[in-house]
Amino acid sequence: MKHVIYWVLPLVFGLFATAVSNPENPIEQLAEGTTKFTVNLLKNSLEDDTENVVFSPFSLSLILSLLHQGARNGSAEQLQNLLGLPAETSKAAFASIVPNLQEEKTNVTLEWGSRIYIRNDFELLDDFKKISTENFHSVTEQMSFSTPSKEEVARKINNWVGEVTHGRINEVVEPAVFNDDTVMLLVNAIYFKGIWNDTFDKEDTRMNTFHRKENDSFVTPFMKKEEEMLGGEDEDLRLAWVELPYQDDQFSMLLVLPNERDGLQRVVNALTVEHLKKMMTTSSTRHVKLALPRFKISWKSSLQTSFEKMGLTDIFTDHANLEGLSQTHKKLRVSELIHKADIEIDEDGTTASAATYISIQMLSLLVHPDPLIFYADHPFLAFIIDKRHNIPIFAAKIKSPETVPVTE
Repeated sequence: MKHVIYWVLPLVFGLFATAVSNPENPIEQLAEGTTKFTVNLLKNSLEDDTENVVFSPFSLSLILSLLHQGARNGSAEQLQNLLGLPAETSKAAFASIVPNLQEEKTNVTLEWGSRIYIRNDFELLDDFKKISTENFHSVTEQMSFSTPSKEEVARKINNWVGEVTHGRINEVVEPAVFNDDTVMLLVNAIYFKGIWNDTFDKEDTRMNTFHRKENDSFVTPFMKKEEEMLGGEDEDLRLAWVELPYQDDQFSMLLVLPNERDGLQRVVNALTVEHLKKMMTTSSTRHVKLALPRFKISWKSSLQTSFEKMGLTDIFTDHANLEGLSQTHKKLRVSELIHKADIEIDEDGTTASAATYISIQMLSLLVHPDPLIFYADHPFLAFIIDKRHNIPIFAAKIKSPETVPVTE
């Protein structure tokens, strides 16, 4: 019988081989791998024509890289293909980047945490426990999964997620996760709050029409500004992009708008890693006329189907090999992988959060002469980027921005 491991990530981006400009630099390899992972998950995220999608590729990459440390043979190979880098490289990369990103910052808050909850009779391998603590800065807690009750156990874990996400995500783990075969729950939560370097004037916010698709529109508040900012256009992809920096040189929001109202799926289908890297690194100073809807969106999804489409299949079946996790239980599989995320944008800035859990059970710039018109009145993409390392922290498909009330 195989036992089951659950992973939780509150939140908050192809199939590929590792290819980087500097193979000696693990953080550069992490940036390359996370960008590829972001593009691939955007292409394979399951939603209907009007559903918004938001996720944290960085957070997902972290928790899956932690699982990768305990995977062997085919399971390890599939995780390496999904993440775009070997386990040894991700181990070194996260050991270096986590302290940097957790440095105290002014006007930008980026907080996250990882927890490994294990059943009382479950024992981690010493090597995995050491790596999880020293390289991934995770905390391990041994506990009963049935007493005083499954509801209390889920509530305790959700309370921790709520603390990390400042109350934005309070329910991600459900009591039904815990059954007789559940031996391990890996949980990751991330929270971002940034103030625009140049805030929008609330007096300029006006009600305008957002077009979800042909013959489907609604009225919502649009924030507006006209000024010099970083941006660009891609004639081949028929899109424009702009960068909105936060009051910290390290982070910015990248907005990507198709030229056509119904062009989002076309852009996502055609998007490559090189396209996204180009937008993250080659913006030029432009005179921009910007109109952006104020919105708050959330998304919760089991990512198993998406990951299976991306080639990660074994860990969910009896073919799973996670023998590097435990001293006492060798036959393990992932029974559930849930990701929940939200993002809110208004005149002052952005707040975003995400959480993921994995449940493991036993086997049973040049000045352009023309202004850039960026009127986001139809579906678009949004990314929160760590500019220092060129890593997408959050990614979103905005198809139906929910109205956020004006605050004084």
